[in-house]
Amino acid sequence: MLNSSSLIFFLVSLYLNLSSLQILSLSESNYKRPEKYFIACGSKTNITTKDSRTFIGDRTKTFFISTGQSKPIINTDETSNDMSFLYKTARVFETPSSYELEVDKKGTYMVRLHFYSFPSEFNLSQAVFDVVASGYSLLSNFSVRKSSNRPIEEFILPIKKERFKLYFHPLKNSPLAFVNAIEVFLVPEEDLLPNSAQLITSDGERGNQSNLVSLVYRTIHRVNVGGDNITSESDLLWRTWLEDDGFLINPKATKKSEYYDGKVNFLSGGSTKYSAPEYVYRTGRELNIEANFFNATWAFPVSKTAMKYLVRVHLCDIVGKSLSMFDFNLFIYNKFIKTIDAYDEIGNLQSPFHLDYVVDTNGCGFINISIVLGAENNWSSVPNAYLNGVEIFEIVRISSLVVLESEERQNGLVFGLGLCFAFVVIIGILVNTKIVSFEFLYRGMSSDWLKIDEVECALRRRDGFEDNTSVT
Repeated sequence: MLNSSSLIFFLVSLYLNLSSLQILSLSESNYKRPEKYFIACGSKTNITTKDSRTFIGDRTKTFFISTGQSKPIINTDETSNDMSFLYKTARVFETPSSYELEVDKKGTYMVRLHFYSFPSEFNLSQAVFDVVASGYSLLSNFSVRKSSNRPIEEFILPIKKERFKLYFHPLKNSPLAFVNAIEVFLVPEEDLLPNSAQLITSDGERGNQSNLVSLVYRTIHRVNVGGDNITSESDLLWRTWLEDDGFLINPKATKKSEYYDGKVNFLSGGSTKYSAPEYVYRTGRELNIEANFFNATWAFPVSKTAMKYLVRVHLCDIVGKSLSMFDFNLFIYNKFIKTIDAYDEIGNLQSPFHLDYVVDTNGCGFINISIVLGAENNWSSVPNAYLNGVEIFEIVRISSLVVLESEERQNGLVFGLGLCFAFVVIIGILVNTKIVSFEFLYRGMSSDWLKIDEVECALRRRDGFEDNTSVT
């Protein structure tokens, strides 16, 4: 029978746990999955997908396309009946063009672009183009060479204006750009992005990087460690997670954890159902201790030209039988080390949490993540180490800022300069008739020469863009 002090301790613990769960549920209830924007490009009908979303045909909503010359096209391959209807139409852009969307609420958005170079009157596999949004170069020199590939390019970015423009720009040596489907929707910022994170280089820790929520991210890897592929139907934000087999350096060093079919405890301060699906935390990998493996490493290929990445490691202790049963070490590049203990991180078993790091690759083509047994004096039972999921996002650099949006301003400048020239001619006539002075004419022209210099500067910046293609 419980004595009075034990009873009080039990009631206080119960209250704190219930309060944590309540705080979390209130936080989650503030976000509702949006119904827009999901756009079926080139389609004259709406399309409902397997994950119960409705993609609106852009031929039914002409305000989607704001500038440029474009044309809807249809997949002429009669053998593609088993394919999603999203990939049976597309919109082709023969000149720089854009979609313009009204934004109801400013915040952090997920942007996904679907591509499939199907057979049509246009040779889509020859298309090479840039995609720009919010002043950032999302895709540069992008192409889909193989008709069997259907890449989905995903980005997380802040939208701070009431209108969001997405530009498609064919390159000079390419006849066109295209896209099959577009997703632009609000996401719960606090569940996807940290405010700050430790900065890691190949030489070790280098302080912190802050203001991360204001940056633009391109998804490179989203991996369900120890589990199967997860499709958009099983993710609250319609994400896709791939299994990790192809990233393990030595598959024999780990074994898949026993599937956890109990309750996953989402606690305040940890991960939520929007951070990752429950299935990510019900599965995992642990060290193959019985075979005398005491560490395991995953190698994730990344671009050598993109310097910084946001790395998120998903963890949930479904291995230990009690808290503080063991701790283990997390390594990045075999230099940075973090000791992991579920008790210190979240205070409960079967409770998901995640760790975020900004990793500077210094031109290295891989990001290596390792789990290693902790010190022997910290073992209270059979030691082990585990990992449940990994996400890697390329941080789109400020130097990627492009002037595609300024092309409209440049067009405006050309028009404005034309008016200015006409104005100068008129003034010249008036000068000849001695109605105005030459000094007035000079004052009217001087500011426009500055504008011409600005246009030249913008064009020089645009010519200096770097390749930003993905690694798949």
